Amino acid sequence: MNRHIVLDRCLLLTIRMFGKPFFSESVDSPSFEDHLKAIRIRVPELAGAGYYDAQVQTAVGNMPLRLNLLHATDASRPLVICNMGGSETPFDRGALRFFPLHQAFDLNVIAVEAPLQRSVKQLSAAFARLDNYMAMLAATVAMNEHIVRCARFRDTAVKVISGTSLGGFVANRHHLAFNSASAYVPFVAGTRHGEIFLTTVASSAAARGNPDHIRRRLNFDAAWAGRSHPNVHPVLARFDQLNRLEVQGPSYGNMPLDVWQGGHLYNSLHPDRTRNKILDVIAHL
Repeated sequence: MNRHIVLDRCLLLTIRMFGKPFFSESVDSPSFEDHLKAIRIRVPELAGAGYYDAQVQTAVGNMPLRLNLLHATDASRPLVICNMGGSETPFDRGALRFFPLHQAFDLNVIAVEAPLQRSVKQLSAAFARLDNYMAMLAATVAMNEHIVRCARFRDTAVKVISGTSLGGFVANRHHLAFNSASAYVPFVAGTRHGEIFLTTVASSAAARGNPDHIRRRLNFDAAWAGRSHPNVHPVLARFDQLNRLEVQGPSYGNMPLDVWQGGHLYNSLHPDRTRNKILDVIAHL
């Protein structure tokens, strides 16, 4: 069997072994748009490199999250926002691999935490409810917009929002909601977010028994189809067993796609290639 498929299946088995099925307590939730309207953010002004603690008020309560401005150069230089993958701990692990601290970059790079995922225990408890999951998405999308418009980066000409898996869905959601970045580079994601809970990861009987409801809340392919996306540069993986190419590829419509010959973890395991993809997008802006 293809080694990428084997690795992905081990990942899925691990996800299924730990914690409750997703949405096992409730599948009720307002729409993403309603969640987004409810967001209020408090975060210190971004200055030099380092960690920043933010408080995000959501429709279901306060959600703390962290930022890591890991590379801080002149604000006139490009900004890259890296959104974490689901359950990635620490939240900036991927960003630090893509843009390591021991290398110098003529960029500003900031990693964004998605709330409620600092441990498997926290994730399992929180995401037993769909409304918590939706609020987490809205909080992360809103934080991206806050960074794009904050005093430090307000006049930065080139702004790129990227992310892997969950982070890729966040990037795509931000594009639809705000489109205030110069470019978007989502890795192993798409616009049919709900499909993973109906096909590949463990979700509750209530979720699987109400697929149309899950799709209405988490998929956004219909809205995507009504827009043009010249500044979005998706990367998918041929053997991805979580966000499958045959599902997420068509969800982008007729857009050009990069398809890498790997599995769900391929871009995370190949940080140089991931970084070069982002830098290539910047070079063509």
